[in-house]
Amino acid sequence: LRKSLGADALSLGLQFFVEALAVAGLAGLLGLLLAWWAEPAVSVLMQHSFDAPVLSPASVALTGLLCVLIAALSALPLTHIALRVRPAESLAGRSHSEGRASRWLRRVMTTLQFGAAALFAAMALTVAWQARHVADMPRGFAADERLAVDLPPEAVAAQTQSILARLHTWPDVIAAAASHDVPGRDLRKWYSQFSGPSGQPVNLRTGLDFTPGWLELYGVRLLAGRLTPDHRAEVAQNAAVLDRSAAALLGFANPEAAIGQAVQVNPDYRNGQPVTIVGVIDDLRFDRPRLPRSPSILTPVVEGPGVISVHSRDPALTRRKLADLINGMLPAAQAQVLPVREHQATTMAEDTRIGTLIGVTGALALLLAAVGLYALAAYTLRLREREIVLRKLHGAGPGAVAWLLTLEFAGVLLAACVVALPVAAAITQGYLSGFVERAPVGPGSLWVLLAAVLLLALVTALAVARHLRTALALRPLQALRG
Repeated sequence: LRKSLGADALSLGLQFFVEALAVAGLAGLLGLLLAWWAEPAVSVLMQHSFDAPVLSPASVALTGLLCVLIAALSALPLTHIALRVRPAESLAGRSHSEGRASRWLRRVMTTLQFGAAALFAAMALTVAWQARHVADMPRGFAADERLAVDLPPEAVAAQTQSILARLHTWPDVIAAAASHDVPGRDLRKWYSQFSGPSGQPVNLRTGLDFTPGWLELYGVRLLAGRLTPDHRAEVAQNAAVLDRSAAALLGFANPEAAIGQAVQVNPDYRNGQPVTIVGVIDDLRFDRPRLPRSPSILTPVVEGPGVISVHSRDPALTRRKLADLINGMLPAAQAQVLPVREHQATTMAEDTRIGTLIGVTGALALLLAAVGLYALAAYTLRLREREIVLRKLHGAGPGAVAWLLTLEFAGVLLAACVVALPVAAAITQGYLSGFVERAPVGPGSLWVLLAAVLLLALVTALAVARHLRTALALRPLQALRG
């Protein structure tokens, strides 16, 4: 009608531009408000504080400029289509469309959206699966119902022993002991050379001294030897405890053969005095999941280490009481009593942060892909509604109509998977290659990729379901009349 009344290309383009600018402007405003609302959470996830406020004049101006650009880019193809419309044919009831090339461009853009969603979904699933695998992998010691707290550097051995003595009197505490680090947190470690009967020097991990009851507290199995209840005899004879791998590397035929034997040390370890092996325990995994497990040598001590561990019948109650006890005894401590699993999780903190960011991005990509597919489904239904009605008039049932639309969108999903999944497999395998202990994701991350495909299929089904119901409810007379 506007063209028949003399509207030129400029006026048509301006109309489309104003309409697009209204939508883009509202979207930009909503985006700014969401960014302002989410800024604290994003700062925590990225571990970065933003210097400029989100709603600064520069941010608002940039957002406005982007909205104008998006509106212009949206108006151009619409103006091009409008210029090709013939007023006489349109007023006569002949429909016009955007053309085959534009329809394919729409499909390609939706495919790219789904490809990005598939990529981020696979990455997020891989990171989450790996984090779960690391949390559950066997380490040689128990972590459930165990708490640990770091004492401040100014705490002396007598204060540590006083806290342990108080803990032993609490009915909710099963065991309490001290060490130089929380097992599995991997903050304190050193390496030194030792030589056993074979005379071959080997590197063992050192740095974990522990007080009486520490092995029992963490459920560490003693394979050979025994320790005295107060560790005084072990301190007197400069004793040490090996894990099974360390004993084998030093040349001992079995754990029992190591008991009572002297192991030579380098001059930097305990002033070069040989240590006597008084116990051999199961292998322990103190190292981070990206590192290979290190054979370890542990030192029994009477007192001194500054990390207190507790095995509790009621972890929540013990956690509150222990924090109050330490902060009352050491006012500047600001003690944080945490479950041992939370201490261990610090070794995966960066991966967890990255996984959360990827998961949020993946969720947004899935949402955008669903919106794009929803619009494509509405457009496809409008183009094919007469075909659907004619098929129904010739006896096609709901299953045939559903299959027709399924084939339309299965192609988009298949193309997205063909493009994105090989890239996702390469990226996820590259990520997992940095770990010694890897999640069982299958060859080429197969199980993760299948899970991503199922997730995309679910999103596709949800996006198309409403339009499928509309297609099944089409009235033949209304559709044929247009």
